[in-house]
Amino acid sequence: MNGLYLGTDPPITEVIFVADKTKAPPHYYVISKAEDDTACEADLWKDSFFNFNRNYRYLCYSRSENASQASGMIIADVCLVNEKDKIPTNYAAVEWTYDSQRNVCGMILFEGEKCLRRKRLCVRRVHRSVAIDAVCNIVLLSKSKAPPVGYFCAGDIEGFLLCYKFCAMYSRDRNSLVTSGLPYPINSSLISNLYPRVPQQNSQKTMSSEENHTSAKTSLRTAILSPLQSQSGVEGVPFELHAKLKARLDLTSALKDLPPLPDSSNYLEAMCDYSFSFEKAMI
Repeated sequence: MNGLYLGTDPPITEVIFVADKTKAPPHYYVISKAEDDTACEADLWKDSFFNFNRNYRYLCYSRSENASQASGMIIADVCLVNEKDKIPTNYAAVEWTYDSQRNVCGMILFEGEKCLRRKRLCVRRVHRSVAIDAVCNIVLLSKSKAPPVGYFCAGDIEGFLLCYKFCAMYSRDRNSLVTSGLPYPINSSLISNLYPRVPQQNSQKTMSSEENHTSAKTSLRTAILSPLQSQSGVEGVPFELHAKLKARLDLTSALKDLPPLPDSSNYLEAMCDYSFSFEKAMI
C-alpha cells in the first residue's frame, strides 16, 4: 500500500450501484440492510411492490486497490446532488449500475439503467499519496434522522439517510506520525509532498512554517477525527471593541464623574417645586 494510513478502517477505493445484489463483483461489500434496522431492505429505488418488473438498486463499496479506476486512487469525499443540479468541481457522478455494463470489442457499453431517481451520487477521487483523509465507511439509516457519532450526512435517498465516515491518511504534524503497529514501511518522500518546499536555512524556522501551512490547509473533519495539536479559529486574534461600543463605554465612564444626586426627597421636591401660577393666570 502506497502512502501512510492512520485510520481504523482502510480507505474506500470505489463506489458502485448494482441492480442485483447477487451480481456484485468480488471484493465489493453490498449495503443490503439499513444500519439502524437490519430488517429493512436497503433498496434505493423503491419500486412499486405490485410492479411485475420491479427494479432494485443497492449501493456497494470496495476497499481493494484493484477496484479503483486508476492505480492508487481512493475516495476522498462523497456528496448527493439533485438530478438537474451541476456536478461539483473535481467530482464525478456514479450514473449507471455496474451489472448493466456490456463489454463489446473492449468497449464498455451501458444499457441505460440509472443508479438513482431524482438524485446523483458524486465522488471525489484523489491519489492516496496526496490525500489528507479519505472515506473509510458508508452506511444507510432508515429510522434515524441524524448521522452516528463520527459520521457525516450526505443527504437522503428514497427515505434512507446516507452517512459516511472519514479516516486520516496522514498525521497533521510530521514529527508526530503514528508508526506503531503498521504492517508496512513509511515512505517519507510521499509525506514530504504535502508540505511546501522551504529553504533549509534554519531547521526550527522551517518546521514552524510547515506546521502553519498544514494547520491552515487541513480540513475541519480531520481536526475532529485526529485531535493532534488542534487550534481554535479565534486563537491569536486580538480582542478589540467596535468603535461604537468604545464611544458608548467612554460616555459611561464620563457619566460616572458627575456629582451624585442628593438622597433627600425633600431637597428634590424643593428644587422641582413650581406653582404654575403664571400659566394659570394666562388661561
